[in-house]
Amino acid sequence: AGDHSVYWFRHESAESPPAMIYTQESRSAQCERSSDLNSTEHKCIYNLPKTDQDPGIYYCAVAACG
Repeated sequence: AGDHSVYWFRHESAESPPAMIYTQESRSAQCERSSDLNSTEHKCIYNLPKTDQDPGIYYCAVAACG
């Protein structure tokens, strides 16, 4: 339970839809659980590996199960 994946998209221009460029699994994240033992909240930090040579607007989406 709680597995998730992160999908990264790049939108280069108004003429084309965003394209998926990268996928990350939950095990590659830096995640922290809440210190409250009754809480199910947690936060994860993901970094998109890119260079300054990659112009465009970037979006991410999280798919979770459990």
